Amino acid sequence: MIYLLYKGFSRKACAQILDCSPATVTSVIRLYNEGGLAQLRQVNYYRPVSSLLPFQNQIETAVSDMLPGSIRELREWILEHTGLDRSVRVSGFFLKH
Repeated sequence: MIYLLYKGFSRKACAQILDCSPATVTSVIRLYNEGGLAQLRQVNYYRPVSSLLPFQNQIETAVSDMLPGSIRELREWILEHTGLDRSVRVSGFFLKH
């Protein structure tokens, strides 16, 4: 992105070429101006922590012991044992890993 800007591309053109939002281009420019490439190399993205994380081992053990017939069945088990109601997609994560 910085190279494209250096070569004379507009922020809007950079956003289109890199398939990102113009706000992302502005954020990258701000970071670069504040600290150069070293600042850009730092990963400061928001990474939410799952509320299921404290129960991960318990859920994985249950999955291997009971071999749920469906993700919905696992979802019901998670709700019953943790009190946390999660989507089918989130519940299915434990079957895939």
